[in-house]
Amino acid sequence: MDLLQDSRHTMWGLNARLKGFLEQVNRLQQANQRLEAQIADWSARSTSRSRDWSQQENTVQELRVQVGNLLMENAQLALQSDSMKSRAADIQARCETEERNTRRLERQVVLLRESKAKADRSSVTLQADLRHSMSNLQEMHQEFEAARALQLQRAGSCDVLLATARAAAVARGE
Repeated sequence: MDLLQDSRHTMWGLNARLKGFLEQVNRLQQANQRLEAQIADWSARSTSRSRDWSQQENTVQELRVQVGNLLMENAQLALQSDSMKSRAADIQARCETEERNTRRLERQVVLLRESKAKADRSSVTLQADLRHSMSNLQEMHQEFEAARALQLQRAGSCDVLLATARAAAVARGE
């Protein structure tokens, strides 16, 4: 939005300068017409002198044409200058916008790198916890298997004792 407002402001400034310049050209043309009228009036009054002013009038006319051409050239140069200033302002605004975006992205990269480092540290910790848990699970499994084997062994000896006790009871006649 800033760029659009800057462009509008620049265009408004250019239009104001052009208007001022055109007003100056009009004032100069009016002054020139007054001078031409005075010269024509003076030459009409002084025709009685019968002096030949045609060469001077030709010179004056050529000078007027040159002045008009120079005024137009000056106006074109002023417009070109304003156009270049406007382009420079646009480029400056774009450059500033890009610099702000670059700084914002650089901050995001730093934050992402910090997040990645934190995630890496967390991963290492979780992997160590997993290895420790796996080791504990294996130990528990071994203890379970040992307890089960002991229980099966005891169950087998209980069966032998029961069988012996039954055999003794049968032998006694019970």
